[in-house]
Amino acid sequence: MSVVGSSGWIEYALDGPNAEALRAPLSDLDRLIVPASSIFEAYRVALRERGQPVAWALAATMRQGRVVDLDA
Repeated sequence: MSVVGSSGWIEYALDGPNAEALRAPLSDLDRLIVPASSIFEAYRVALRERGQPVAWALAATMRQGRVVDLDA
């Protein structure tokens, strides 16, 4: 399983310097776990940096993985 937090998704969506390294874990949807709070955090940053269409697309992409709540 791969867990990618909001900072990884932001790096990937905004084409940061480490975006290529994240391509493999983010592409393996059967093994991808996405914390629910990461969707909100990544959406908020993408909205501020790139606008609503990019933010919506990012949130939709993130929801393709297995979304889980974070708890103790």
